[in-house]
Amino acid sequence: MVDIASIGVSTVIDQNYRRKVQLCLSGLLVTVSIATFTWFTFPASQNILALFLLPAMFLLFTLSMGYYMFIFSCEEKSLVKNVLGMVEPAESVKREHCQKNIKSLLAEVRSTTRDRFCNALISLCFEDRSKAHKLALYVKEIDDIVSSIKNKDLLDHFDQFFTITEVSNKKNRSELMNLARAYKMISEEDPDKIQGFLATKTKSYSCEIMLPEIDNFLSQVKGSV
Repeated sequence: MVDIASIGVSTVIDQNYRRKVQLCLSGLLVTVSIATFTWFTFPASQNILALFLLPAMFLLFTLSMGYYMFIFSCEEKSLVKNVLGMVEPAESVKREHCQKNIKSLLAEVRSTTRDRFCNALISLCFEDRSKAHKLALYVKEIDDIVSSIKNKDLLDHFDQFFTITEVSNKKNRSELMNLARAYKMISEEDPDKIQGFLATKTKSYSCEIMLPEIDNFLSQVKGSV
């Protein structure tokens, strides 16, 4: 994660450095100008000034070229990226926009889901904005399926599978989506049957194991009707 405070401090240091270089160049320019004026106005001083003026002019030219090439490069490719090695402002703006979109998406889900995923997905924006936004959409889609479940125990049981690890894995995510639909189907059954289902599922299972278990339960329920 980028340290914003470090960027600010480094930027101030860089600005101070640029001001010092500008002052040095200005002073050198004034000195060379005075020496040049003296050279042409007082020919007798040329032997003395020759030892100073030519090296000073060469130094002024070299420093000026180097400085303005540096400034031009910074303008073209972003000062922050080239000088400080940090992300460029455009990237920062895109990241903040992505984070706002994620917060907006997760504002519509259950508080439990929001607390579990929001910070993780916002942090992921620093590494991969596209992935973070895509996962936020999946989180919202899954939460929309199970949010209609009124049985708290059943909902809590599903939430043990609803983690950032499961959502991030493509195969597990597909199974989690199917599991959400299965839990919603269970929620439509008689409360006693729901409690009976939960009573036999005290162990922690994976989505892969739970799906056949739920299919078996639903087939038994329908068979007993």
